[in-house]
Amino acid sequence: MKVFVGLLGLIGLLCLFGQPVKAQDESGMLSANISNSLVTGINRNHKNVYNDFSVIGIYEWAEHIRSTLDLGFVKSFTQEKKAFLKDAVVGTSVSDIYTHPETEITLNGYGKLFLPLSQESQKRSQIFALTTGLGLSKDLSQFHFGYDLSGTYFANRFRTAKNGTSNKHYGMTNTLLIGFAFTDILALNTAWSLLNFATYNKSPKATYSFVQSLDYQATDALGLSLGHSAGGRQYKNNGQELNIELFDVEGSELFLGLNYGF
Repeated sequence: MKVFVGLLGLIGLLCLFGQPVKAQDESGMLSANISNSLVTGINRNHKNVYNDFSVIGIYEWAEHIRSTLDLGFVKSFTQEKKAFLKDAVVGTSVSDIYTHPETEITLNGYGKLFLPLSQESQKRSQIFALTTGLGLSKDLSQFHFGYDLSGTYFANRFRTAKNGTSNKHYGMTNTLLIGFAFTDILALNTAWSLLNFATYNKSPKATYSFVQSLDYQATDALGLSLGHSAGGRQYKNNGQELNIELFDVEGSELFLGLNYGF
């Protein structure tokens, strides 16, 4: 199954766009967020429709520091028509490390530990994956701008996966974030990512991910989203011509999602 780069990418960068919608308990420290998205590919010949579900537990250490535990599964309605666990993700983020007084540019940071519950990670004999990143963000009138740079290290039992391909060893991701708030409850958010990974045999694995999402805050706890994502290899088979497209029949997906906090 093709990895969904749309909703997952946005969730992973919420520390830059803002905090997930949630209602705090009396202590103001424990909360949770449920995220569900129906996803469909646009290729009629190889239709791929599935549901992506996550439950995120949140612990607030301080006003700008929190830890999360993300568990979920993907249910396919085409092809194999099965449910698959996603990797568990344990993360900690700091949303305001420093703000430059003159420019009001804010520095953010985070770390994530991915535990191999998914079939894909188990086929790669993955022990864990560790990601750390820093981001810059700035609000300018109705616009939000952000830049995120992260590095990932993959620990595996074996250098090759079960299908014989070389496993990822380490990599780096660059992401540009641009958002526009039409009103207090309606916004257009976009994420533009370039991902570069090296395998154990040093062969490059360069991919890209583009996401556009129209987000509507229906209530204090409920958020809805409608969007499009595209992703794939950065270069064609000759390794020289760019393969990056905003809309791609083979790789584009549409999603309809909701987030509920409690």
